[in-house]
Amino acid sequence: MLRAHSLIVLSLVWLLLLASCDPHIAYEKNNRIDDYRWNRDSVAQFSAHIADVSQPYEILVNVRHNNFYPYTNLVFSVEQQHASGKDTTYNMELSLAKEDGRWLGQSAGNLYQIKEPILKTYLFPDTGVYHFSIQHHMEDHELMGITDIGLLIAQKP
Repeated sequence: MLRAHSLIVLSLVWLLLLASCDPHIAYEKNNRIDDYRWNRDSVAQFSAHIADVSQPYEILVNVRHNNFYPYTNLVFSVEQQHASGKDTTYNMELSLAKEDGRWLGQSAGNLYQIKEPILKTYLFPDTGVYHFSIQHHMEDHELMGITDIGLLIAQKP
C-alpha cells in the first residue's frame, strides 16, 4: 500500500514538472538580490543563447519585491549586447503600485512579482549568445525591498 501511494505521489510530481515547462521559453533566469538591498553598482547580468532567429521573441524583465520597497515605481535600464557586439540600451520605468498604493502583479504573502515587456516583438538578427544587464537608476544608491531581478525571453507562438 505504501509503495502504491509513493508511486502515485511521484507520478503527480512528474506531471506537475512536465506541465510547468513552457516550450516557448527560450531563456529564463532570476538573480536573487542579497539582503533585499539592490545596490546601483550591482548590475544583474544575463547571457542567453539564441538558436532560432526565424521567429519573433518577447523579452521581459521580472521584478520581485516585498512590502518594504519604499516607492511605487522602478526606474532602470536594460543593456543588450548583440552577438555581433553592438550594444542597445532600453531605459524603463515600471509601475509597481496603483495610485492608491496597492501593489500590482502577482502576490504571495509579502512578495510581489511583475513581468514587464522590454520588447514585445523582437527578431534577433543573428544566432549566438546575447548578453543583458539590468541596473536601477533610482534616487537611493541602495534600493531596499527588491528581492529578485530576472530576464525572460519567450518565442512568440
